[in-house]
Amino acid sequence: MFHTEVLATLAYFDLFDYPLTGWEVRRFLWEKKIEPVEVFAALDELVEQEKLERVLGYYCLPGRSEIIHTRWQRYLLAEPKYKRALRAARFLRFVPNVLTVAVCNNLAYSNVKKESDIDLFIITKRKRIWLTRLLVTAVVQLLGLRRYGKKIANRCCLSFYLTDEHLDISSLSLPGGDPYLSYWLATLSPLYDCDGAFEKFWQANTKLLQQVPNARAKYLSDRRTLREKIIGHYTPTKIGAWLEVSAKRLQRKIMARRERERTPGTGVVISDNILKFHEEDRRELYRQQWKERLARIIS
Repeated sequence: MFHTEVLATLAYFDLFDYPLTGWEVRRFLWEKKIEPVEVFAALDELVEQEKLERVLGYYCLPGRSEIIHTRWQRYLLAEPKYKRALRAARFLRFVPNVLTVAVCNNLAYSNVKKESDIDLFIITKRKRIWLTRLLVTAVVQLLGLRRYGKKIANRCCLSFYLTDEHLDISSLSLPGGDPYLSYWLATLSPLYDCDGAFEKFWQANTKLLQQVPNARAKYLSDRRTLREKIIGHYTPTKIGAWLEVSAKRLQRKIMARRERERTPGTGVVISDNILKFHEEDRRELYRQQWKERLARIIS
């Protein structure tokens, strides 16, 4: 009765010390599209079998109830980080060609530590990714919010850009299934969105969402979003094309120094449609730890 899928879901979030409510279990349920009543019935049975614990409305693996307090603490830590992210987005929406600014990774579901940074995901207008990255970096640097060197806590990490011409990111998925990327998408939270770019991005990734079929695009409350739409705020074609080429040439020259030292297969993607700079890609490690944890539970 969907026990394995329920346990798989809770085992994954347990990697990040994050217990789930019953409704969250249903929303993030791994690989099965089922009704809430079926999820809650499975949860009740697993609690009776002592394969799960239910405390204060949260579900967690046996002996892990302390992470409920951890979740509460991290939620409070996330609040000032969201304010800083929103401050950055308030200025970035005026940068030409920025369509979407979203928080991702742990901050997207308020599961951060004091020393955590602020991961941002940005969708840009097609053929303007290099120019947009250069301008975004400059703005965030001037605001004193950019992560670099040892300045990490509460700083914005600008490591993932995508153009609206290449919204499908399934090519970035690990062979054999990529739970981290699927849940990354399911928890992604837009602070600012223009021309429906975020919805188009969501619809373009139905393949990844097959692994979390109950998930829906996440939209934050009014206090954490910017409703104003800055439409038509793009660089003219001829001027923009010249600036794009110049921005690409400058940044590629800087990147070339690090590329010689970079280990292949690290999750770094550099193209005219995707700029992804995750030099320490832990997705394979998380997948292996998840499988091992699940095997111990169901054995």
